[in-house]
Amino acid sequence: MKYLSNRLNSILNCLLHNEEYVTSVQLSALANVSTRTIKKDIVELNEFLKEFEMEIMSKTGVGYSINIKNYLLYNQLLQDMKNSGVKKVEEIPKYRYERVNYIIKKMLTVDYYLTLEDLMEELYISRTTLTADMKEVREIFKDYNLDIITRPNYGILLVGDEMAKRLCIAEYFFHSNVSTGYFAADNAMFVSDTNQVEIDFISNTLSEINEKLNIKMADLSFQNFVIHILVAIRRWKFYGYIKQDSMCLQDFDKESKEFVAAKQLIEKIEHYFNILLPDTEICYFGLHFKSKHIAEIDELKREDIELGEKTFYQIYYTLQHNYNYIVKNKQLYEEYLRLHLPAMASRLNSGLVMRNPQINEILSKYLCSTHITVILCEIIEKNFDVRMNRNEFAYLVLYTNLLFDFNKKYKEKILLVCGRGRPETITLINEVNESSLQISNDIEICDVLSLETKKLSQYDYILSTVPLEKKINNSYYYLNNDISYVPEIEKIIRSDKISYNRVHDYFSEETFASGLKGTARDEIFQEISKKLNMPELVNLFWESEHIISHETLKNVVFLHVTKPVQGNFVFVGLMKKPIIWNKQWAQIVVFVNINDNLQKLFNCYLFLEDSLFRDHVSNSLSKISKFDDFEEQILKKEGI
Repeated sequence: MKYLSNRLNSILNCLLHNEEYVTSVQLSALANVSTRTIKKDIVELNEFLKEFEMEIMSKTGVGYSINIKNYLLYNQLLQDMKNSGVKKVEEIPKYRYERVNYIIKKMLTVDYYLTLEDLMEELYISRTTLTADMKEVREIFKDYNLDIITRPNYGILLVGDEMAKRLCIAEYFFHSNVSTGYFAADNAMFVSDTNQVEIDFISNTLSEINEKLNIKMADLSFQNFVIHILVAIRRWKFYGYIKQDSMCLQDFDKESKEFVAAKQLIEKIEHYFNILLPDTEICYFGLHFKSKHIAEIDELKREDIELGEKTFYQIYYTLQHNYNYIVKNKQLYEEYLRLHLPAMASRLNSGLVMRNPQINEILSKYLCSTHITVILCEIIEKNFDVRMNRNEFAYLVLYTNLLFDFNKKYKEKILLVCGRGRPETITLINEVNESSLQISNDIEICDVLSLETKKLSQYDYILSTVPLEKKINNSYYYLNNDISYVPEIEKIIRSDKISYNRVHDYFSEETFASGLKGTARDEIFQEISKKLNMPELVNLFWESEHIISHETLKNVVFLHVTKPVQGNFVFVGLMKKPIIWNKQWAQIVVFVNINDNLQKLFNCYLFLEDSLFRDHVSNSLSKISKFDDFEEQILKKEGI
């Protein structure tokens, strides 16, 4: 790669890391040169950028911005700059979520005022970009009841409750990146021998107390507790103690075994570190024990049981009233959720969230159950007086999926016709009976000679291992497979169930949009709201954001609302260019609004998954501008 001077590199970095225009005055201040020199540097940079199909565009009275024509070459440029050592590009947060995380961590680790100018210089961004980033930073801190105060000539400072700060520190230094792991001993902040000895002491002490008092914890909850203890130890060094008036510490039962466990833990920590701690720290650790303790059915309070029964009734009523679905298999669902809800409410009220390392896998695997759980969350939030979050929500999706049997067996009546003799018939019967796919509850097998005795109209599918000359009006398929028929049968039925003919009523030109403009979620929400002429959607999308904001494979974002809007439709929007949505690239946005039938809703999600996630579709959607072209792409049969 051609060598860039430090000045040119600084200018390029600034432009690469800004989503808005940057003025020549801002660039001159950054590079410490005149605006005339900046204009000459822009010309030189444009020559350099030609091989990467990029160009610095100027707009009179506005400033400069980079036009990226090829994102593959753009990513190559970033990699080349990283490898060349000209500038450590990887150390500079580029995307908004990276900058927001950087600012949050910065503000959590200092107890003095930060100037906006210093942040602008560290991040290579303009004041306009920083102002937009700070808006999101304030919103995130608000979720932890933390606030940013501004003092003229001094800058900004984070203020708030000590407990809230600890929770935020644990989240953004230990849990924000699942790939770093959930074990304190593996974290880069605790690699020294001294830290490892500390961790061993805390882990062993916690295990002994749990065993002595019969407190059961999941491995993930145990490791999370260890991390919170380590965070607390470091906060104590700066006199960061839990205050007496913390709302979540009121009315703590000091006779409970959780409080007894916390007291024993504090005593052992005080002795080990030779320190003296206030009683409020006992209450703080008591809340951790309470929120992480896996209760048995005989440990539930009467009011918790009654509240659970009320919640079940309302959930079943909602499914029947809204989706015409009567729940039959309730036992396992109620057994697990009855124990989960009280502990979940305790965690949400105290802010001591149980981590879910498989959150993205769960939400993308169970699309329909995710959709339904968003609706049901309103019942749970109201009954238990809590505000849901993504980690706890993902666990609820797993429970909700227990209510449905769509994935287990197809309910259609199937006739399998065999034409190669009795051995093949017996083989096929054994294969179907032994299949883990559980194709159908009602499957019948006969040979070709017996076909005349069958009333074919009673079958939903007629599948044959040999071509049939007789005209059949039902869904007839010839199985041309000499090895195993079961996977082929499964594929045929699944493809038919999710075929476009079954869901086409929900797709239309009115609910399709291409070229959606925006670089952030709120802008996309506004675009969708205008296209559908539903101004209320913006607020509804934001209301569900505290519960869920997730991506699936192939750059697709599924949006949800806590209350379905009027009509039955599926909105598909194609963004003008890919954007970062909750830390991942996305260019397709989907909003499913089917309210009359749960089976239709499930089939629709199956169809979307099988059509939008196919490579030939996802790779070509960015070039589509008309609904007819979109329709043609998703109807292609490759992969179905």
